[in-house]
Amino acid sequence: MSIQPSAMYNTKLPEAYAFVTTPDDELKKAAKLSAYTELANNPTRKVNDIVYHAIPVADSFATAAKSNGSFATKTMRGADRLTDWIAFIITQKLIGGALRKLDEKSPKFREARENHPIVNFVASVGVMLTAGLAAMMGKQAVQAKVLPKILTPERTKKLIKTINKIPGTKVFNEKVYKPVGSILKNNKWIGTAVNLGLVGLIVKNIFDVNDAHKKAEQNYVELKEAQRDVAVGMVDELLDERV
Repeated sequence: MSIQPSAMYNTKLPEAYAFVTTPDDELKKAAKLSAYTELANNPTRKVNDIVYHAIPVADSFATAAKSNGSFATKTMRGADRLTDWIAFIITQKLIGGALRKLDEKSPKFREARENHPIVNFVASVGVMLTAGLAAMMGKQAVQAKVLPKILTPERTKKLIKTINKIPGTKVFNEKVYKPVGSILKNNKWIGTAVNLGLVGLIVKNIFDVNDAHKKAEQNYVELKEAQRDVAVGMVDELLDERV
């Protein structure tokens, strides 16, 4: 966060008085906004976000490709896997947002994070992964009770037949699903690598957020120092005018 208070030393500028009288809460908000904007605009962060959201799509496609049956059957299994991922990601984002809010509102929580960064890190990873997996299992449990009432065996058969009648589905099944499924079945390490990659991205995300917290604190210190410098400059100018 670049601060140049000398530009505000002129007491005739209303910005100088406004800056000096800005409450601490507003300074903290500005410090956090700058830190999180910098994080969001980081090119590496953007690439990580793309990969993070691409993994569920890739895994769902892999699930479809490895499944047995027609194009419709495989696609439906892939779609089911994708809804698992959606539940996982939404829950993770909600938990992450809740932790950020708690950090803003609770001085004790913030102090614990600052004093015990490793414990906080492990706890954050544990909470986010556990909540995400719980959301996946919860979605599957609800689906197991509700879906059979909507998609009865008869309706499922009709749906599969309808999907398989779409032009190109048979070719896609033979030329795409089957070759990809064969590769995945013969190279099981690919699935493990994807899962490890996802965990790595979650860990990286938590590290990034912790870095943003530290950057926000540094920004706040810089703002307070700049506020003090501007105030001193204003006093000096007033004294010079009276001499």
